[in-house]
Amino acid sequence: MTPTRIRDLGSDLRRMRRRVASTFQSEPTRAPERPRQRPRKRDPVPVSLSIADVMERNLATVLPGSPLRFAVRLMIEHRISSVPVVDVEGRIVGALNEGDLMQVFHQPGVHCVADVMTQEPIVLPIDAPFIDVIDQLMSSNFRRVLIHEHGMLVGVITRSHVMPALLAALEHRVSEDASH
Repeated sequence: MTPTRIRDLGSDLRRMRRRVASTFQSEPTRAPERPRQRPRKRDPVPVSLSIADVMERNLATVLPGSPLRFAVRLMIEHRISSVPVVDVEGRIVGALNEGDLMQVFHQPGVHCVADVMTQEPIVLPIDAPFIDVIDQLMSSNFRRVLIHEHGMLVGVITRSHVMPALLAALEHRVSEDASH
């Protein structure tokens, strides 16, 4: 990007800020100084949001003994980067992701899912607070959280599933700030 274009973007941004400020104030005046206070805690997501509202329920899964070529084909067909690994009863035993599959190039004798899967994926119960999902996604390298009910896989939440909740939280903050 050229320096001229950067300056143009900066002036566009200043114009947009003035336009937004003018919608919240009848005349452009400086806000009165407020005494310093502790920042008030805000609810990061709408109170009514639950894991069940956000999670994906239609899941492709594989068994630990499934051939890797089957799992890879499934991931390609469904356009997913990870697949939950469950036993025959539907209990979570792991997850297979693209990173796990890269090991195949260094371990030529590997042929089944159990040989390369992540054995301890992030798992939360369906009744856990939604903020726990966000905390888990922020504090780990995993991009998804498997959701269980009594040990049985019932859903998955990925980072992209969290984006609508993030948008709702941001819109809630804007409306809350505008009312104060």
